[in-house]
Amino acid sequence: QLTPKRVDAIPPIAIDVHQSSAIPTVESFHIEDRSDEELGQLAQFASRLRDAADAEIDRRICDALAHEHDEYVCPITQAIMTDPVCAADGHSYERSAIERWLGEGNSRSPKTNLQLAHMHITPNHALLKTIRGAMEEAREAWPQPVRRVRARRNM
Repeated sequence: QLTPKRVDAIPPIAIDVHQSSAIPTVESFHIEDRSDEELGQLAQFASRLRDAADAEIDRRICDALAHEHDEYVCPITQAIMTDPVCAADGHSYERSAIERWLGEGNSRSPKTNLQLAHMHITPNHALLKTIRGAMEEAREAWPQPVRRVRARRNM
């Protein structure tokens, strides 16, 4: 969540600026007048806020991709797969979910309920590559300021 549960999680400098203007600008922080401690707090807060925004963007992208591509969604977890594997039924599952399913003694397909010929799973590299490509394409389509921040962070 972007809204911290504790008010003290937001540095006082950020609260001061927020209370003094509707939309804070970099200039409204008066960086040159701030102490080293305040600058450190502000930098930490900005980093946490950026990470939270990135996580929310990725969540929204995953939701959109899941809605458009059921083949990216694990039948067990109902979430976009990050480590897809193929089971004996020919269907792909999130590795941790199918391993848990099989580890609980299930010998039937979680998707078809048919008996599985064996309990081996195989990485689905092609599907993983497709999902990663779709995620990257969706991130690139996000508004320019987000892409610029991500590029700067990856340097």
